[in-house]
Amino acid sequence: EESFYLVSQLATQGVPEFKILHARLQQQYSHPDAQKFLENLNAQWSAIQDIDAFPQCLKQADLMQTMYELDKPYFETGNKHPEKALVLFTTMYNSFYFSNLVMLALLRQLGISLLFLKDASHFNYLNGIPGFTKHFSTSTASVSEFLEHKGVKDIYISGYSSGGFASLLMSCRVQCHGYLGFSILSDMSEGTRLPPGKFMTEEIRAQLDPDVRVDIAKVLTENEDGVLRKVIYGSQSKTDKAHAMHLSSVAGMQISEIENCSHLTPMPLMVNNQLLDEFKSMIL
Repeated sequence: EESFYLVSQLATQGVPEFKILHARLQQQYSHPDAQKFLENLNAQWSAIQDIDAFPQCLKQADLMQTMYELDKPYFETGNKHPEKALVLFTTMYNSFYFSNLVMLALLRQLGISLLFLKDASHFNYLNGIPGFTKHFSTSTASVSEFLEHKGVKDIYISGYSSGGFASLLMSCRVQCHGYLGFSILSDMSEGTRLPPGKFMTEEIRAQLDPDVRVDIAKVLTENEDGVLRKVIYGSQSKTDKAHAMHLSSVAGMQISEIENCSHLTPMPLMVNNQLLDEFKSMIL
């Protein structure tokens, strides 16, 4: 069991050590379920290898250390469209399902400026964005000011899983030009009937500022801003589907379902060469 967990982690990092362990497990376990699992992991790893910039990123030790470092934002200026910036809210596991290094290599192909935000706590940015301020409301303003000082004019925002709610909320509170969410929460208000996130317990909620315990569908309905937003969820996740459909009546909101997919929505999109296209259609 530990070996299968390890090989799954190596697959999403795109590292060469994956092939060694993968080959050993293929020989050791003949059960069809094990073979199918390993086949899927190999497809993920192979998709990463197809990213032209990834091998070079993997060779840069300093860059790798920075991307894997917890709670430290990373910014770089785009080489083609520096005035456009994508703000990426990574998960509490310091990834976007795939490693931050993989996502950097993928998104560099857009030629835009990139800001990776990180929060390894259970508060999921809602008690402040690490590297900026200790309150969410001031953090979003601080991020916006930071990007303005970097020459950015157009801000785009994306988030996945535990980074999803904060990313969507930020898209309501700054001048945002587009939003893309994967498997996100949309309502954390008092008395909500929607299921909570896996780690967003009542104990954690009680420590949050009331300013962030909101129903984002209601916020967006009351304050139509003309921003185009898209939320992607997997058909097999009841929680993600409920939160996505909660947003379906919001103006400018597109809801997209991936069939036969659970919470891990970036994975099939990467394997099918569609993940970059989702970002490209929002930004370029």
